[in-house]
Amino acid sequence: MLTDEKPVDEYVAERNEFKKLTCPVCTGKTLIFSEVVYNVPVAGKLLIVSIYCEKCGYKSNSVIPFEIRKKSKEIVFKVEGTRDMYVKILRSPYASILIPELGVEINPGPAAEWYITNVEGLLCRIEEILRKAEILYSSRRNVSEVIKELKMIRNGETKLTLIIKDPSGLSQILRSELGKK
Repeated sequence: MLTDEKPVDEYVAERNEFKKLTCPVCTGKTLIFSEVVYNVPVAGKLLIVSIYCEKCGYKSNSVIPFEIRKKSKEIVFKVEGTRDMYVKILRSPYASILIPELGVEINPGPAAEWYITNVEGLLCRIEEILRKAEILYSSRRNVSEVIKELKMIRNGETKLTLIIKDPSGLSQILRSELGKK
């Protein structure tokens, strides 16, 4: 359940952006480095660092908590339409994500990192992984069938339940004004 439905920008405490840095991949002076400090009610202060190269498309994101919570929690979010595609997901390196309707379970590994995206980004990432691991998944369901379901969800034709189980209690779902009903 959502505990707070403020617009995402209301959580921003500080924002810095640096442009025209050297990209580590293409060496162009086209790298944008951005850091934002968020005050998230349940997770506390988080530093989100993003880099993106305008030339080659290289990108990297890191989320660093300023404080650790030890209270386990489970978040259940119902995705009911296209507006919910904009809802932000903040997944800690300790959290599992489940989507029962698709039979999807994403568990953290030893090298798991913070992950910030929106619902649409998560669904696209799942589709990308399914396409790469078609042999592993096809024993349970046809991959093209699941990919078709993902597209229907993104188009608002099908609903789904997103469950985040986090023993650290740091994961969050943040609704922006676009995602609000």
